[in-house]
Amino acid sequence: MAQKRTNKQHRHYKTLIVLVFSMTAGTFFLYGLAMISPAAIPLQSRSAYHWNRIVIRATTADAPRGFFHFRIDDEGRIFESRAWDAGRPIAPSDPSTIHVLLTCEHGDLQVSPVQYDKLTLFISRLRKKYSIVSENVAMEAPPGSVADARPKLRRT
Repeated sequence: MAQKRTNKQHRHYKTLIVLVFSMTAGTFFLYGLAMISPAAIPLQSRSAYHWNRIVIRATTADAPRGFFHFRIDDEGRIFESRAWDAGRPIAPSDPSTIHVLLTCEHGDLQVSPVQYDKLTLFISRLRKKYSIVSENVAMEAPPGSVADARPKLRRT
């Protein structure tokens, strides 16, 4: 009787070991597949977005801000939007673009030196994290202006 019980216990241990091994191997396989092609896994989380562009827009501090993911104020502080923080950061009009908003104190939309430094560092981090090429980083013209009147991103 004791021999039967021992054999049964060994079978349970073997089954448990095979189950743990197969689940671990399956997890690594699916993870590898997701790294190669994120669209290949239909059950992938909705929070895994594929970012391929960054758009920078400037506005005055008292103007309506509109949609943005990150905001950098005149003092160089970086703020996340509620959408980014909640895991729903898709802009309805531009689903693969990260929107960065610069809030300037002056009406001419001049970027402060501190703001410029933070912006360049922040953009380089975003580019590195999401593998975005430099050609896909653009400055958006403020509403009601001509394309030539875009804010200058130079040190003052």
